[in-house]
Amino acid sequence: MDSFDISRVGFDPLKHYSGVRMQQGRVITDDDYNENNRIASEQERRNNLHIIGSTGSPDNGFRILNVRNENGRFDFDISPGSIYVGGLRFEMDALKLKEKLKPGKDDLNSKRKRTFETYRTQRDWLQQPDETEYKPRLDSGIDRYDLVYIECWQQEVSAVEDSELLEVAFGGPDTGVRIRNMRRVKINVDIGEADCVRAWQKQIQNWKDNLMGTLNKENELIHDVQLKVSFLKNPVTDNHIATSNSGGYLGLGNEAIRVQLTDKDHFTWGLNNASPLYKVAVNKDILTFISPLNDLEHWPHSRQVVEILPCAAILPNGEKIAEMTGFFTKINDSSNSNSGEFKMDLPFPSNFSTAWKKIMDYIEPDKQDPAEFYYLRVWNRDTDLSSPAIIPFSTGTPVPLGNTGLAVTITGKDRICNDFWVIAARQNTPNRVVPWKLEVSASPNGVRRFYAPLAILHWHDNGESIGGSILHDCRRNFRPLTELM
Repeated sequence: MDSFDISRVGFDPLKHYSGVRMQQGRVITDDDYNENNRIASEQERRNNLHIIGSTGSPDNGFRILNVRNENGRFDFDISPGSIYVGGLRFEMDALKLKEKLKPGKDDLNSKRKRTFETYRTQRDWLQQPDETEYKPRLDSGIDRYDLVYIECWQQEVSAVEDSELLEVAFGGPDTGVRIRNMRRVKINVDIGEADCVRAWQKQIQNWKDNLMGTLNKENELIHDVQLKVSFLKNPVTDNHIATSNSGGYLGLGNEAIRVQLTDKDHFTWGLNNASPLYKVAVNKDILTFISPLNDLEHWPHSRQVVEILPCAAILPNGEKIAEMTGFFTKINDSSNSNSGEFKMDLPFPSNFSTAWKKIMDYIEPDKQDPAEFYYLRVWNRDTDLSSPAIIPFSTGTPVPLGNTGLAVTITGKDRICNDFWVIAARQNTPNRVVPWKLEVSASPNGVRRFYAPLAILHWHDNGESIGGSILHDCRRNFRPLTELM
């Protein structure tokens, strides 16, 4: 997602750069280091594609096993190991799930100890939504075929999420972030095909028909959405904005402006790449900060846009990382900010982000304090306090970015939540942004998502109960080169 405190994103694979070299006596920027890493990572990904292909597993990684119907709830095991998808390696670690349950809790699985994650207890999918409840709905005598597939992407993790990353010797400030490979096993129920190839082609066509994107030969889902940056000739100004007779960027600072889709017809935007992230507790319309508010400039203030994010995944040390999208609102009252309390415009939905409670008794290694918390991202728009939290747009129509002097035009049919662009705007070049291609039209910086088929499940109603089995293992296996001799 790359939603951390960066100055810009200058990486362009079409330039065919192979590395970055430092020069003596020169300033080193964060983008120098980050681009060098992006170049190396993309080269490694492409090398894996040429050696392994678009997907492949050297072992039993992500093999689907032990399909079962337990008390009317379908589930299956996911075998430990590794799989390559789109040239990236994703791993499923062996683990030991909890054996005992809290009183009154329904058992999602049998109470015996397991070393496998299951579909319902995925550590990278704490917010598995209710609509994915895998329920036995079959007409008597009719077979059903389900496609099991894997969704993969990369996501940043900050020291706010994994506090073990924080170097306490510095007395508070964080340092770098980590990039984590994320994976979720999903199901297309009743795909209607009993063959891996035909079922996968149908899934690809479903994505295309539903304007979700087109799967390329590297198993990456490509979206045709584009964003163009233009410069306003008569921008809105106020006491905090420097005027410019020729128009263009009006900011007093050098900014990384993040523009991110929240759905196909709305977007949000913020300065600082929307990087300020905090841990909070929520009670109706009151936010209470758990993370220390050390940096006054990045505090949320009245009428600022904030996003409340649920926990997405749990790490081996018990820390949880944030989901990529959440609940948008505005700060209504920050008068109690010194006590760490802020009032929101909207009450927090009571049913928001409750799915994780169904499985935490099975997978949480240690209790955290507090037991229930959220993350809060600040979408700082500087002096623009009147624009809605999520901004409506029509394709092909420019929308001003508050008082910045910039406008964005979004086009394309495949407009997916969390697609984002990072615009580097500089005071010294009010009529130029980086990357330059944004002035013409550019694809999103991310999120890059990769997919691969895992299995075909066969369900049948025998009149007394519904039984299931693995009809096909759809994974591609390969032998390590050292074993080919």
